[in-house]
Amino acid sequence: MRRLALGVFLAGCTPQPSVAPPRAPSSHDVKIDPKLVEAGRVQTEKVERRAARAELRVPAEVSATAGGAAEAGSLVAGRVVSIEAVEGDHVKRGQLLAQIESPEVGRAVAELLRARARFAVASKKLARQKILEREQATSGNALDDAQAEATEARAELAAAHALVRSVGADPPPEGEGGDDRAVAVRAAIRAPLDGVISRRDAVLGGAVTPDRALFKIVALGTSAIVARVPEVLASRAAFKEGALVHVIVRAADGTSDTCEARVHGTLGALDPVTRALPVRILPEAGCRPLRPSAFVDVVATEQATTDSLVVPRAALVEVRGVTGVFVARPAPGAFSFRAIDVTPPAGPDAIVVDGVGEGERVVTSGSLLLKGELLRAELEGG
Repeated sequence: MRRLALGVFLAGCTPQPSVAPPRAPSSHDVKIDPKLVEAGRVQTEKVERRAARAELRVPAEVSATAGGAAEAGSLVAGRVVSIEAVEGDHVKRGQLLAQIESPEVGRAVAELLRARARFAVASKKLARQKILEREQATSGNALDDAQAEATEARAELAAAHALVRSVGADPPPEGEGGDDRAVAVRAAIRAPLDGVISRRDAVLGGAVTPDRALFKIVALGTSAIVARVPEVLASRAAFKEGALVHVIVRAADGTSDTCEARVHGTLGALDPVTRALPVRILPEAGCRPLRPSAFVDVVATEQATTDSLVVPRAALVEVRGVTGVFVARPAPGAFSFRAIDVTPPAGPDAIVVDGVGEGERVVTSGSLLLKGELLRAELEGG
């Protein structure tokens, strides 16, 4: 029994295998063709002692500016008989979007045709009275009555034209035989501005009413950005009016695009639930058109109040689990990988604790090329 207990005790005291710590590559030096450096494939920056830059990133949504969005719908009740544009289409102001069939349009056009007929008759009466007046074959009262009748008919005709246009219909053509045609009962829905159709609620054959918009059009290039800035960051200089920020737009294929924008001011009051302040931001010239309702990231940069030894975050590279930088050596095309101790970067800069000195040049572009060459040389060296 004692032997069994001793065996269990010794087994429990057996050292357990430990996880090996990350190790730097056995060879720290790498040499590449100096022409790659001359061509810009590898770029370096000097390690400096200055105020570190930090990033403040907040979510934002793109919205249309005043006059940058509009809705189009029917001014009368009816049903959709044709759809000429759909979501994503680029349209010009006045372009036909859809047609609505409506009895109200028919009544308005019919009234226009009646007004035309009355005006034609009144005009002929007035013309005859003027001829008779020159021949002294009529009275002044008869001429005045004909003049008043023609003026009234002209006013009714103008009102009938306005009514037809107000319901979105086109007046039927004038001329011989024009009044004998079937009365048009269709109203046209047209784009109120140049832009892109972002929403379409029109359905072929569907009923429509004047209180419901059928299309929404947004004008590209007239977008603003509303960022929801947390209360603790809203007072920072990075989000004050006039401050320059960067907008990161992410595409569906995973790529992203960055452009500059400027803080324009705050909107409304602090949200009591999210404790965020809406901040209005306007893109600078050169920023690609932003689609309203799209989500973007707004990145502001601010500097620390004290100076530190910093390296660009872009210089940090991991080789076999070891974080370090490639330091340029005096010989052309020669670099050394050096392990470095830094504070976790919260922006474009990392604060150096140990590993490099002020004035040394570290690689900020092309680190992956040097890493590949370093590992390949290690493998070939056995």
